[in-house]
Amino acid sequence: MPTLKRIKRDHSDRGDQSTRDGSPKLLDLPNEILMLIFSDITERDIISVGSLCRRFNQVAFNHHFFRPSHPEPAPDSFIHDPSTFYVGRYRSTPTFSPWTFLTFQAIRLALFAKPKIHVLNTRFSLSSFPAEVKQITKYFDTKPTLHSVSIELPYGPGPAGLGFQWRNKRDNLLPEELRNNRLALYDLLRSLTLIVADSVYMGDELMMDFGQGIPIDDNAEYLPPYDGPLLTTPTFVTFSYCCYLFLPPILNWTINSLNASRIRRLVLEDVDIGPHLCELQLDSLQDVVVRSRSITQMQLNDFLCRHTSLIALIIFRISSEESPDANIAIHEDALPKVEEVTAPSSFFSTWLSVPGTLAGLRDVRLEGRPSTDSLQFILSHLPPTVSTLHLPLCYLSETDEWLSLPAAERAETHLTGIRRLDMGLPIGWHMTQQRMSRIVDSVARFPNVRSLSVWPATDRATWATEFLAMLKDRCPGVKETVFDFERLMCDHSTDVADETI
Repeated sequence: MPTLKRIKRDHSDRGDQSTRDGSPKLLDLPNEILMLIFSDITERDIISVGSLCRRFNQVAFNHHFFRPSHPEPAPDSFIHDPSTFYVGRYRSTPTFSPWTFLTFQAIRLALFAKPKIHVLNTRFSLSSFPAEVKQITKYFDTKPTLHSVSIELPYGPGPAGLGFQWRNKRDNLLPEELRNNRLALYDLLRSLTLIVADSVYMGDELMMDFGQGIPIDDNAEYLPPYDGPLLTTPTFVTFSYCCYLFLPPILNWTINSLNASRIRRLVLEDVDIGPHLCELQLDSLQDVVVRSRSITQMQLNDFLCRHTSLIALIIFRISSEESPDANIAIHEDALPKVEEVTAPSSFFSTWLSVPGTLAGLRDVRLEGRPSTDSLQFILSHLPPTVSTLHLPLCYLSETDEWLSLPAAERAETHLTGIRRLDMGLPIGWHMTQQRMSRIVDSVARFPNVRSLSVWPATDRATWATEFLAMLKDRCPGVKETVFDFERLMCDHSTDVADETI
């Protein structure tokens, strides 16, 4: 706790009762006693007490912001980072208590003890949304310097089955409430533009996460578009179920803000942005993460081809709509700088069928359960730069088609650049001797693999020793095996040595 500076007392703080009856007054008590008193009052009362005089301001807010409010956290616990604030409807636990939105009023009123905030996570409520926005916008109006801001609204429509609940939630609100929600949302978006990126903490990076939504009167017959200042400061942006940003009143502001920002990482999770990807041109973009059923492969391919600065792609899920001509949007030699790709086999099959694409690829992670023919096509078209490969070997080794494929038709023997294989085990996967043997046989088909990573390695105490023995016997080139970030150095002349990484 910061050392309290002794503030000179004056009789103006005590009024006309300073010496009237000779009994002790509250201001006569030492700071330690005042802290004990203030520890039993609510945050609203702390704000009232801190507004009475300078000494109360110092003692009350210093104790409020820097008191040890929960037990000593674990060393690796991020949630107790004193520069990370969780405000709003987060679930309390014995070791964690979220701040309320009144905290922003306390920060503004504190004269001597203001907490340093690097990361701000907020979770709003439906019933008090306008009042909560009023508190946080007054804080943002002070132009705070932050590294990360998360804005999670109470509810929102989206392509992931939320439409019915969303309509019911909106129908239960009065038109005046919907209007007030929209005006509060506009004020929140305006205030976000005042945040300054923290150049010291993380080098001018500003992360912003937008989650869920709020019922507004977006279905009004006439609603003027939101025309507030553009949000140009974020460098990492996440949209998660926040379809309100892509509704007609706010859509143009969202697209223009993205294009005006120097965004390096973009995360799209179940938002209706597919038809508008063609309007985006993010010249600084390096990383893209997509998990949205509203985006077709054609829309995604066109978007990716226009961003030649991309380095890493993670495609978890897109629309299941068939796109037989999806590769029309791909031109030869596209994405020359991309080094890491995580995607389903259909994505790789489409892109690798176009000559020269993904020429600088180094790290490949295949999601799902590709067929033997699809996987062999992908392996045969990988560029020679690939050195790390993640495959679902546990599933592949269960199929006779994969196991019985003749060596002359296999592509693994030609992948001499692969140095590391990664393999994920499904939850509940029971590793039998037969399964281990088949997986090891699959690993042995890659001639120059030096490292094998298995994660998660569930119940590995029951099978790891036998698995390592099989690797040592059939894959002499494998020098290390990593189980859940624990590296086992496989020296074939000595016993296995353990090293945690």
